[in-house]
Amino acid sequence: MSGKDEAGLADSPVMAYAVQQTHGQLQLLGDVYDAAPYGYVVKKDQTEFAQAIADAVKSLIADGSYAKVLSKWGVQSGAITNPAVNPAP
Repeated sequence: MSGKDEAGLADSPVMAYAVQQTHGQLQLLGDVYDAAPYGYVVKKDQTEFAQAIADAVKSLIADGSYAKVLSKWGVQSGAITNPAVNPAP
């Protein structure tokens, strides 16, 4: 925005948000070249809490809230469909 740089690199949701906030002054170029899901970290002995988080995300997916939030921030491509505690890689 200041004219000092020609390009930037960051996580795709961060850059998508920056583009959205600048109302066309910035643009995304190229494709996402690597992606990894984000997660919540809890202590190993907090299994009930971890499951409560997974269940809450499942509820947000089921009622459409999750999709609405992703759409608002322009990051639908990062959606998950099956929240799990300690998912297999």
